[in-house]
Amino acid sequence: MSDTTDIIFKAMRLSTAHMPNLDPEWGEVRYTETEYGFVFWPTEYVEELPDWLRPINQYALDNDIEIVEFDQDNYTFDQFKEYDW
Repeated sequence: MSDTTDIIFKAMRLSTAHMPNLDPEWGEVRYTETEYGFVFWPTEYVEELPDWLRPINQYALDNDIEIVEFDQDNYTFDQFKEYDW
């Protein structure tokens, strides 16, 4: 039996407005498409990331966030660039 530290983790929910377009370049990061956006798993291999994703990835790593969801209904976060498309 696992304790809760093995089954509970932190996630960050961001608007797709933080993506440069609806079909962005992800580089070598692990991600998947969802019905209304994308989910990605932050990585320490930042050289493999496109420029738009680096600050979001770094914020996630710095704050022990294990998964990031981009969804059209999520909120924007002033720290990250917003794209008008």
